[in-house]
Amino acid sequence: MKNNYFIDTIELTYHTTFEYITEKLGTVPKKCVKKGEFYYPTSLEANRSGIDMRTRKCSKGERHRKGENYKIVLRIATGKIPYFKDEVKHVEMRDDLDKMIYYVNEFIKFRMPDLDINDFELTRIDITKDIHKVPETVIKEYIMLMRRMFVPDKFELNEQLEKNTKDFRREDSFNALMKKGNTSIAEFVVYNKARAAIDQDLTDTELEYYKNTMRLELRCYKSYIRKMAYETTTIEILRHMFERRSYFIEREFYRIFDVEERTQSFLNIYWLKKYIKRSIDGKPKHKKYMIELSTILDRDSLPNITDARLIYCDSHSSSLGVMNWFDDIHISPVTIKNKDYPFLQSLSSALGFNAPTPTDTRLYEYLLKKTRNRKFYLNTSDNYYEFEGVPRCEQEEC
Repeated sequence: MKNNYFIDTIELTYHTTFEYITEKLGTVPKKCVKKGEFYYPTSLEANRSGIDMRTRKCSKGERHRKGENYKIVLRIATGKIPYFKDEVKHVEMRDDLDKMIYYVNEFIKFRMPDLDINDFELTRIDITKDIHKVPETVIKEYIMLMRRMFVPDKFELNEQLEKNTKDFRREDSFNALMKKGNTSIAEFVVYNKARAAIDQDLTDTELEYYKNTMRLELRCYKSYIRKMAYETTTIEILRHMFERRSYFIEREFYRIFDVEERTQSFLNIYWLKKYIKRSIDGKPKHKKYMIELSTILDRDSLPNITDARLIYCDSHSSSLGVMNWFDDIHISPVTIKNKDYPFLQSLSSALGFNAPTPTDTRLYEYLLKKTRNRKFYLNTSDNYYEFEGVPRCEQEEC
C-alpha cells in the first residue's frame, strides 16, 4: 500500500456581526459548546455532511484587525463529504479536491446566499500521510523514541494538550508545536490512528481500515498558511497547499530532526552495548562514554536525550564529542524500551521519507539471524514486514 499524502481537515473562518449571524443562521443554536462558542445544525447531521459549523466571539486581537466581534467557523472533515461514496475516502487527488471545494461552496451559498468560499479565510489545513501495516507496539515505540530525541528551540512538545486532555496516553501521540509568542504556527504530529479511531467512535469499516496505521500530520494554522501561500483567493490557496502537500510535511520533519537523528538506526540497550564494543576499535574511553550515556538515557526517569547529556557530560564540547561518535557508527544513543524488538530502522525510513539506510539493512539481516523469539519490522516504502527471529544463540557477538 502506497504512502499517499492527503488533506484530512480544513477550517474556514468568516468574521462578521452578531446581527448577521442571527439573520442567516437563526437566533437559537443547537447547543453551547463553551462560553462564547455555539454549534449550529447543518443541512445534514455533522457526521454525515462532514461540516461542523460554529460561531465564536473574536479575540481582542481579531477584533482589532478585522473590526468585527464574531466569526463563523466551518470545520470540514474532507473525507466525509457526501460526494465521496466510499466509507473511507481521502482528498489525495486533484479531482477529489475540486469536488470538496464545490460541495463546501454550495453549502455556504445555501446557508448564506450572499457569500461563497472565497469570502472565508483558510485558517487551518491538516496535511496527512498514513503508513499502514505498522504493528501497534512499533508505533508506540517510535512515538516514545521521538519523545526522547532532541527537539530544536523552534519547536516544543505540546504539553498543554497533555495536561488538558483527559486520559492522555503519551505512547499514542508525538506533538511538536511551532509557536511565535502565544500564537501557534504549525504542529507536527505522529500518532496511533487505530487508537484515535476508537476514541472517535468511527464505524467498523473505518476501524478495520485504520488497524495498525501510523499517521503523520502537519496541522497548518493561519500564520503558516499566510507565509507559505501568496495566492489571493481561498480556492487558490487551497490548491497551492494541496499541490505542495508532500513538501510541507517533509520540510517540517527535516526541521525537527537533524540529518543524524533521522538516519540513525535504533537498538535495545543489550545489543547497543555489544555493537559499540564491536564498532569502536582501540578506543576504550569512547566505548565507556557511549555506553554510559546510553545507559543513563535508558532509564525511565529521564525524559529526553538533552537531559541525559546535561547530567552525564561536564561540558558542551564533551557532549558534542559523544554525539559525534554515535554519528560515526550511524546508531542512535536513544534505546528501544520494548525488549521484543532488538532493532528498529531509522526514523526517516520508518516514516516513509527515504529507503532504509545501509546500516538499517545490515543490522536487520544480521539480527534476524542472531536472535531468537524476537520480532522484526521493516518499512521499505512499498512493502512492510514483521518477522519472528529464527532460533539462534542470542549471546553471539554482534
